[in-house]
Amino acid sequence: MKNVYKNRSLPVIMFGKENAMKTNITIFCILIFLLAPLLSGAEEEKEFPRSNLWISSGVILGSYMSGESTYTENWASGLLTSVQESGLLTHQVKPPMFLSAAYSYYFLGDIGFQFKIDYPFQQSMKEGSESSYDLSWTWNDGSGDGLNVLWPVTGELSVIPMHLNLVFKLRNFFITPYISAGVTYFLGKFKLDSARGYAITINQDNVQKLDFLDLLMGIEKNISSLGFNVGGGIDFKIGQGVALTAGVSYIKAKDIELNWKVESGSYTGQLLTDQSYNLSVELADYLSTALHPVTVKMTFFQITAGIKVLF
Repeated sequence: MKNVYKNRSLPVIMFGKENAMKTNITIFCILIFLLAPLLSGAEEEKEFPRSNLWISSGVILGSYMSGESTYTENWASGLLTSVQESGLLTHQVKPPMFLSAAYSYYFLGDIGFQFKIDYPFQQSMKEGSESSYDLSWTWNDGSGDGLNVLWPVTGELSVIPMHLNLVFKLRNFFITPYISAGVTYFLGKFKLDSARGYAITINQDNVQKLDFLDLLMGIEKNISSLGFNVGGGIDFKIGQGVALTAGVSYIKAKDIELNWKVESGSYTGQLLTDQSYNLSVELADYLSTALHPVTVKMTFFQITAGIKVLF
């Protein structure tokens, strides 16, 4: 590396014996001033590249989706003086790991822009996600019974956040802190499948009987949301044009609510297994609206660590 002070020489200064100590101190201070860039590790502009490309992996603190959906129905008909139905669906996605790729370009000294995309490894349902259905009934003679049925809640959530940020770095030789802020656009697809209970009463051989159906339902929809992000991190230079990087970001966007859809069609009774029933489109739509929607959360923290190539 060419030393910018290589051809600079110190003037010859003549002093009297009585000022020898002052002369030595002056010369020492001048030498320190001239050598300060080398002692601090500063280099020519090429040592602080205007661009970098980096790859990292990370994890989201929290979950894109957590919570529950519920429904209740109380009714009576004929000899049935009380029928009580209730359902609880729990659904939560595991905190996803993801792979990030980003490109940064510093167009004004230590200020630049950055484009970053996060691609999730896997976002499956957390263990314990299930649909629970409770049914109890009482006849006019005081007799009655109850039951509980469980169905699994399965599905997947694929969300890809894309970020366009302004970046400011605090330049240093070995360690470079940076902060960033900008807009985030979420693009993804959501799919969820489960079932819910629905009780009915029929007259069979002039006898009133109670039955229930396990109705299939699900959610399948493309989702998108616009928000913002702020974050920061540190780069640790480990070689010519290579650095390790670690950072944390806070991402916030509007939550998305998705509605369940109950499938219409033919179903077999669960208590009266020799019976089949047809669920109309109108009734299926009504039962769909009775379910609380699923909320996809778009606000979370993420932690990343990886490697940067500086050029």
